[in-house]
Amino acid sequence: MTETTTTASTTTAHPEEPELRGHPLRARSLTVSRVADLTPRMRRVHLVGADLEGFESDGPADHVKVFIPPSGTGSTPDELLPRTVDGAWVNRGDAGLVFRDYTVRDFDRASGELVLDMLCHPHGTAGRWAAQARPGQRLGVLGPRGSVVGPYGCEHYLLVVDETGLPALANWLERLPTSAHVTAFASIEEPEDEIPLRLGPRTEVIWLVRWPEQGARGEERTTAVLARAVAEGGRGVAAAGPTGWTFVGAEYSQVRAVRGVLRDELRLARDRMDVSGYWRRGERNFDHHTEVS
Repeated sequence: MTETTTTASTTTAHPEEPELRGHPLRARSLTVSRVADLTPRMRRVHLVGADLEGFESDGPADHVKVFIPPSGTGSTPDELLPRTVDGAWVNRGDAGLVFRDYTVRDFDRASGELVLDMLCHPHGTAGRWAAQARPGQRLGVLGPRGSVVGPYGCEHYLLVVDETGLPALANWLERLPTSAHVTAFASIEEPEDEIPLRLGPRTEVIWLVRWPEQGARGEERTTAVLARAVAEGGRGVAAAGPTGWTFVGAEYSQVRAVRGVLRDELRLARDRMDVSGYWRRGERNFDHHTEVS
């Protein structure tokens, strides 16, 4: 594929396709250097270590697998760190491994710091770990095994996320030209979950506060909130056709509902979207590469 451009001036009727860049798969043992609170439930964790030599991350939605202590506290034991041999992950089947996918929020080559924005919550091992994270703790990190770069020259972008997709949303908005026409929907649990974002003059971010509800009806409402918003507000990217681009990153059931709207109601072509289920309710060690039907 040809390299994509980051300047709006080269926008054409048929923008370049996203570029896939592969990276050697490496296992890394890293140490927390500092932690900062972005919101009451989102913490920025900085990781350092000699293993970051050769680290590459070029795309807005690049991710790494982070290996969490099963207790949700402290450092990951040596036997539960990832191991690779000749670019292959060799201990994936170990029953004790606890890992989650996280978006690379930033990698500062000058300081040698990998930055991850992690949600804190009491009902999951990774969320509990993030809530107590402190300098000196060690984590295993695997990847990224590749980057999807761009496209950055489209006429209209539709970006759809829940809390777990906020780092990717922030990355997209920082990489797109300020002249880009962007519509973004972000499903969050509480108003305090909003994060600061770089907004261009043609960028609109709609925050959709779910307000937690109990029982099946609450779960159904959570699943439907993004799909309903996209059905009502996604016509712009549909009208853009081959000059539009859609990114979706959220909980699997939400993404599946949004995918149905994009396909059946807005009639978007499959090659004009990047759709990923970042996690799946009730499923441990979910692989975000799982195809969304």
